[in-house]
Amino acid sequence: GEYSVTVTFPGGCTGEGEIEVISRDYPEVELVEEKTLCEGDSIILSATPTPHSIEWENGETTNERKAYVAGTYSAVVTNKFGCSSSDEVEVTEHAKPVVDLGEDKVMCPDSTMVLSIEVGSSEVRWSNDSWDEDITTEDVTIDRLGQYIVTVTNEAGCTSTDDINITKKDGCPITSVE
Repeated sequence: GEYSVTVTFPGGCTGEGEIEVISRDYPEVELVEEKTLCEGDSIILSATPTPHSIEWENGETTNERKAYVAGTYSAVVTNKFGCSSSDEVEVTEHAKPVVDLGEDKVMCPDSTMVLSIEVGSSEVRWSNDSWDEDITTEDVTIDRLGQYIVTVTNEAGCTSTDDINITKKDGCPITSVE
């Protein structure tokens, strides 16, 4: 709005004038409220796209930045009038599940072997190139040589993978095909 100003100088002289005060809105900045990071991974944090300048707590000046560790990350957005707003996000780090199928194994063709892994409440997914679909149980009975891959996803969404190669055992009986 417009305001009248009266200035009184030493000695009693006065001066009058008008001034217009323009109110500027603060720029908006919004970061996702909470993010989960799996150990050893990175995630992308992003601020609301804005035509104003943005600065993260580490000095980066892009709308997106990577986070590699748990902690509090913040961004300040400043418009051309010098008005600023800030927001922060807490990044939590979770452990990946431990997955270890052990050393590669051997078996004779035309025999079976049970591969197993204990995953508790985590999700498990076994895969092999010869299967039409993945298997989602802790134990899987195999009847072919080849590579078997298990992927385990815990409740936090963190994933680990391991594989095992099953090769032909020396000295297996020869089977004939008639």
